[in-house]
Amino acid sequence: MYKLDFLKNGRGLIIIAIAGIIIGGISGFIAGMEFKAYQIRSVITETFNRSFAQTAESESETLPPVIKTKMINEEIELATIKFKVNKVKEQQTISGNFGRPQVASQNSKFVIIDMDITNLTSDPFNFYSDGFVIQDAKNRNFNPYSDVIGNIKNYLDVRELSPGILENGAMVFEIPSDSVTYALIVGKAGTNEIYKISLN
Repeated sequence: MYKLDFLKNGRGLIIIAIAGIIIGGISGFIAGMEFKAYQIRSVITETFNRSFAQTAESESETLPPVIKTKMINEEIELATIKFKVNKVKEQQTISGNFGRPQVASQNSKFVIIDMDITNLTSDPFNFYSDGFVIQDAKNRNFNPYSDVIGNIKNYLDVRELSPGILENGAMVFEIPSDSVTYALIVGKAGTNEIYKISLN
């Protein structure tokens, strides 16, 4: 009698253990399937978002540029700044408060642009003239002159612009002497708008 009860109890323990393994396996399988479904959803969502972003970007890239012609003393509003060219002058040399005057390269001249600029954002930032280009009548493009620090008074490059406060300063370009007619070119970030300010 005692032996039979032991067998029964032993069989019961085995059945309980097997049932526990089966239930644990099913739970693990379900959890694994849910995790796999989550991974698949994540990949689909990420792929869709990436595809949507690329489509939007490619659509904005395919839009033809809209050229907006402006003149000296006309205000232009970009994404983060607004500015106005006040006057332009050509010189063979530039000089600041320190050091020797900087002389333009052979067969070239400096173009000094006096302009007002205002930060339209909520935070201060340093202004860099990288996005501005001078284009002449021969469609040649010229970046801002890089050696302005100490070589010209009141330069704008790297100046901190506080929100809403108008700053006045100079941008300098070095262009060929045979560039008689030229314009300042700048694009508005996030759009296909390009502003062309006639400088002479």
